[in-house]
Amino acid sequence: MGSSYKGFNDSDASWGKGRVIDQQCGHTWLATFAEAGRFYSAAHQLPALIIPTWNDYEEGTEIETGIDNCVDVKASINDAELSWSISGSEDTIEHYVILAQQESQWANVADVPTGSHSIKLQDLHLKAETRALCVEALGKASLLNHFSPAVGYSGTKSPAR
Repeated sequence: MGSSYKGFNDSDASWGKGRVIDQQCGHTWLATFAEAGRFYSAAHQLPALIIPTWNDYEEGTEIETGIDNCVDVKASINDAELSWSISGSEDTIEHYVILAQQESQWANVADVPTGSHSIKLQDLHLKAETRALCVEALGKASLLNHFSPAVGYSGTKSPAR
């Protein structure tokens, strides 16, 4: 049997002893899964994987709300391109999702692999009613997703004013 965990901190528990395993912005979670992957594969599968104390809020081990990967996304439109930057570690991101606001709804208009930080507006095939764009950093399994603020778009090559 194997286990994966996001971290541990019993300093807020009445019975705590100050034990801490830092979450490292999601890297502890990814590293504990990777450790199991060193010994098991699709051909030689791990019979069971447990998430110890997965919902103990006083220990900092709950995962129901997602695991923070400490990522922040900023987007902008320059010339004929949507570009974005992130702070935090990109290795906690599965891929980027480009969202377009069309009237009152947001629609997924592109999926972009990590390592890429821009896309040409023409490649998005935006509808005339598009009013804003947003970049979502889609976190790896159980890690939080983070969104850039909306960037105004007027159907031209420059940001809406």
